[in-house]
Amino acid sequence: MSMSEPQRVTNDELQNGINLLDTLAHEEYGTDLSALLTDPSRSEEDRLTRLGRLIGVAVKEPFATSTPIDPRSTQTGAHRAWEFNVVSLRDPDLQAAWQYEVIDSIAREGPWSSVEGFASEAKSERMLYYHLIRSSRKYLCSDSSATRTKTSKQFSLPMTPQALLAGGAVEIANYLAQNVPWMTPTADVLLGGFALMVGTIGLDAFCGMSLDLMNKLLTVERSEPRS
Repeated sequence: MSMSEPQRVTNDELQNGINLLDTLAHEEYGTDLSALLTDPSRSEEDRLTRLGRLIGVAVKEPFATSTPIDPRSTQTGAHRAWEFNVVSLRDPDLQAAWQYEVIDSIAREGPWSSVEGFASEAKSERMLYYHLIRSSRKYLCSDSSATRTKTSKQFSLPMTPQALLAGGAVEIANYLAQNVPWMTPTADVLLGGFALMVGTIGLDAFCGMSLDLMNKLLTVERSEPRS
């Protein structure tokens, strides 16, 4: 028996994360998560970007203030924009949250001298999502193991969250938690979002899509500060 078995993500934890994403989908887009992931009026890329933005909201929420916006003025149809609050980022109590650990980890990987410096760049939820994608690629997209091959399977599109849960999303979430340092079991909504994303298109396609998405989002965010 191993001296230090990694903590595994349970089905209940993953379900809780997906439930939180569903709540955010209602608040941010006025629809449920299943409808968001299967919306026939949007491309697969648009659906995944909307999901990715929800992940960004979940990470940002404890340290940010929301402002209502016109969804017609945004690419994702978001009803709110979130602005980082520097005072909240410096609050020791809030720094105990898993979200701060994620933001701090991403900031340390880049050229920023502080969490506040990173927050000033990741102004929108999509830009924060871009940085999460950039970081996750380092840990997920250079692996050629048998586990990655198994994780790269693609389900029939489009898929609902419940179908993905039944089809192996927990296995995917544990693969993510064991390979990406800031994807801990505590961050259930983060793991839920990425497990849905990888489960929908497969890890190989995720790695290809994420490279294209990084470049596209960087271009969009330079010209469009809103979500």
